[in-house]
Amino acid sequence: MVPYSFTATSHLAVTVSLGLVVWVGKLFIGIRAHGLALAGMFLPQGLPLVIVPALVGIEILSFFMVLISLPVRLFANIMSGHILLKVLAGFAWSMISSGGILFIAHFAPLAVLFVLMFLETGVAMVQA
Repeated sequence: MVPYSFTATSHLAVTVSLGLVVWVGKLFIGIRAHGLALAGMFLPQGLPLVIVPALVGIEILSFFMVLISLPVRLFANIMSGHILLKVLAGFAWSMISSGGILFIAHFAPLAVLFVLMFLETGVAMVQA
C-alpha cells in the first residue's frame, strides 16, 4: 500500500512458494504429532468397504489440492485489489484530464478510491 513500491505477493511464484511452505509445515507437524498414524486421516473409521477406494481417492486429492488453493487465493486477493485501485485511479485521472464538469465530478471516484485503500489495507493484514 506504499506508492511506487513493489508487492512481492502479486506474483504467483511467490504465493506458490508460500503455500508450499505452509503445506510442508502442516505435514511435518502432523507427522511429528501423530507419526504414521497421520495416514489414517484418509480413511475414517466405520466405512463400508464398497466406498473405501473412492473416499480414499477423494481424501488424497483434497489433501494435495491445498497446494493449489492457498496460493491462488492469496494471489487473487492481492491482484484483484491492485487492479481495482488502478482502474479507479485511471478513471479519476481521465475525468481530471477531460476538464469541465468532469473535473469537479472526479472527487467521487477519488473518495471511493480512498475508502478502498483502507479496505485493501485490511485485506493485506488478513492475508499476512
